[in-house]
Amino acid sequence: MGATIRPVKSWRRRLITVAVILASLATLFFGLWLTAYIQDKPEKDKLHAIAGHLTTPSTWTMNWERETGGFGCVGVDVPCNSLNRQYELPSMITHDEFNALANNVGLDPKATDGTCQDSPYATGLETYCRNTGTVDGHQVILWFGSSGRGHQVSIDIIKMD
Repeated sequence: MGATIRPVKSWRRRLITVAVILASLATLFFGLWLTAYIQDKPEKDKLHAIAGHLTTPSTWTMNWERETGGFGCVGVDVPCNSLNRQYELPSMITHDEFNALANNVGLDPKATDGTCQDSPYATGLETYCRNTGTVDGHQVILWFGSSGRGHQVSIDIIKMD
C-alpha cells in the first residue's frame, strides 16, 4: 500500500485566507488615510497661518475651534478644509479696532459692513459688524457681535476650490 496524504484541515485554510484578506484591507485603508493626511497637512497649515494673523489680546478667551477636512470629509453641514474660531471678549470693541483686526488678517478694512455700534432697532445681536474677503485663495469671514450674553469675535476660513 502507498502512503496516504492527509488533507489540510479546511478550517486552517479558511483562517489563513481570512487573515490575509483582513491584513490586505487594513494595509489599504492605512495607505489611503496616510495619503489623505499627507495631502491635507499643507492645507491645514495654511488655515492656521491665516487664523494666526488675528492678533488677540490676552484678555480674549477662545470659546471653541472647529476644523474640518481630511479623509472622509463630505462637507454636508460645514465645508471641508475650513477652520472656525470664536473668541469671548470682556468688553465692546470699536469700529476702528475691528478694522485693525480685519487688516491684520489680510482683509480690506473699507469692506466692513456694520458700525460695531449699538443699534436701537436690533433684535438678537445688539451690535454687529462683519468683513469678508479672499486671503491666499481662502474665503475669510470675520465678524463681531454683542448681545446681552456677551461680546464675540469669530473668524471663518474656508478653502475655495
